Amino acid sequence: MDKLLAELRSVSKSYAAVRVLKGVHFSVRAGEIHALLGGNGAGKSTLMKILAGLVAPSGGEVRLGGAPLVPATPAQAQAMGLYLVPQEAHIFPNQTVLQNIAVGMPKPAGAYRARVEALIAQLGVSLSPDAKAATLEIADRQIVEILRGLLREAKVLILDEPTSALTPHEVRTLFGHMRALRAEGHGLVFISHKLHELRAVADRITVLRDGHVVFAEAMETSPDAEILAAMSPGVTALDARERMREIAGAPVLTLDRLSGEGFVEISLSLRPGEILGLTGVVGAGRTELAETLVGLRAPAGGSVTLGGRDFRARGPADAMRAGLVHLSEDRQQYGLFLEAPLYWNVSSLVHGTLPFFLRPGRERRRFEQYRAQLGIRCEGGRSAGGPPLGRQPAEGAPGQVPRRRAQGADPRRAHARRRCGRATTSTASSRIWPSRAPRSCSSRPTSTRCGGWPTGSPSWPAGIWRESSRRAPRPTRSPNSPSRPGRPPMLDRIARDRVATLFIVTVLVLLAVGAAAPGFLSVRTAGIIWSNGLVLMLVALGIFPVILTRNIDVSGGSVLGLSAVTLGLTLNQGLPLPLASAAAVGTGILAGALSGLLVAVLRVPSIVATLGTLGLFRGVMLIATGGEWIEDLPEDLKALGAKSFAGLSVMGMVTAAAIVAVWLFLRSRRGGWSSSPATTARPRTIWACR
Repeated sequence: MDKLLAELRSVSKSYAAVRVLKGVHFSVRAGEIHALLGGNGAGKSTLMKILAGLVAPSGGEVRLGGAPLVPATPAQAQAMGLYLVPQEAHIFPNQTVLQNIAVGMPKPAGAYRARVEALIAQLGVSLSPDAKAATLEIADRQIVEILRGLLREAKVLILDEPTSALTPHEVRTLFGHMRALRAEGHGLVFISHKLHELRAVADRITVLRDGHVVFAEAMETSPDAEILAAMSPGVTALDARERMREIAGAPVLTLDRLSGEGFVEISLSLRPGEILGLTGVVGAGRTELAETLVGLRAPAGGSVTLGGRDFRARGPADAMRAGLVHLSEDRQQYGLFLEAPLYWNVSSLVHGTLPFFLRPGRERRRFEQYRAQLGIRCEGGRSAGGPPLGRQPAEGAPGQVPRRRAQGADPRRAHARRRCGRATTSTASSRIWPSRAPRSCSSRPTSTRCGGWPTGSPSWPAGIWRESSRRAPRPTRSPNSPSRPGRPPMLDRIARDRVATLFIVTVLVLLAVGAAAPGFLSVRTAGIIWSNGLVLMLVALGIFPVILTRNIDVSGGSVLGLSAVTLGLTLNQGLPLPLASAAAVGTGILAGALSGLLVAVLRVPSIVATLGTLGLFRGVMLIATGGEWIEDLPEDLKALGAKSFAGLSVMGMVTAAAIVAVWLFLRSRRGGWSSSPATTARPRTIWACR
């Protein structure tokens, strides 16, 4: 018998009252590839995290190389020869590829350059060790994770769906490397939802369902029907063979020779109740097409018709208002609020139209509805994986554009397709489903190659079909539907408008304070609050666009102080107030540009860059003033805040003009702005606004 490299004995795991694993036995032998299969929520990821020392088991024993994993930590597991390649790539975006691969190694990254270059050449991928990780696509980030494990020469290598974002050539190359590692005596755990991939390399297969091992056999003696039945009893391969039916109706979305970054002259149509699948290798233009439809990229030519009208989205928020919803392929960074409850995530797209105070009971009931409809499985109150399809779309949305939703998707395809069909036909909506693999949840397949349509008709596998439901849609009431019977329309509108609710709450608080202190509600108090808040409003306007780019600027106060010092010193030198003010504004612009240069061009993390410039600006102020107050300022400056025009203060008009300018600037940006990560553009250029 081959040597056992890793073993789990009667392992169990519970999160509060939820039992995720129930007495699981699992082992990895030297010179084998052990496939681990199971639906979302079966416990695969939790089991591998326990083996890798990331999660402590509630019971049972973990052994590596015959010795117990003590202490049960990732560092100890790696020291004992085990490495976990996670499904979602974890990188340091501001470090190079080489630094990311060699992170945590005992020697500097440069010492491993030759070895890393050799591994990259063996895998046959186009990856530069000196490239910044922030510039990598999803597929390349996953390659970096795999290279980390290969560099460490782990005896046990856990691959959690490593092929989900790879091209067929990269998959074949990876399989060749896996076979070479097996021949060298390594043990590999291969987690995948693709049976044909498992058959290509796996020696043994174990199937988990609801925290139990329900199937454990040699791969060559395990028929597909038995594996599918073990994963989902009652489901066989024949359940996925449904008759193709034509879908009638006028198109809700039409592309006419649409061209853009990465694709050329794409023409297609999408009808009500239809799921249109887009397939192609990484780089074929699927992602770029989806991003162009929702305004994340500018089209270069052609036209889009949505609902019978010409349409061009200025940004994701604009597309969502028109009923076109975009679901990102990178669900961790752009698709989900990971620290928020699941019911909150489901309603995140429509939070702007809901009352200011959420109703958790109603939100939970909505989540349970989608949970039952889409078969969402949870571990410890959080989703065990899968796409955020349960997120509530905009009211009356005719279409959704998920990007590469096969990543993390459950292999129980018959059920998944029926769910997609019900969600589509019951709401008279449609979906475009970009996916690298042709076996997507699609009723009509379409492929892209080299940024355009292929020259010939592809031969599609039997797993692709057209699906349509003829049953009448059930009447459902959306949370954004018209007012309740008996409630005045104005009150209903206020109850659904968060801005109006916030305004009313603010007024009520002011009235309560005014009742306790009668002198508070006066014109004089309002003037004091307004005048004292003008400077804070201007500073907030400068920081606001920075926050929208998912960055942070802690140097705002120092920039303001540096501008004030410039104003005071230039006035004391006899410069007229207009010129001194221009010098102060110019100083602020240059200071902000320096921070923007460090972040956007040199790729220094924003918190590090602005902490450095904060100290720099404070040092310049101390040198310029000698640590003394700037006194004897002219009376014109002191009277500036009291000046008014047509009854309005000059400072108030400047602040109002700045607010309008920032609003127009943001409205003109192609990326737009939305409160949901699923519709947030990736910032390609980070502007330092001051």
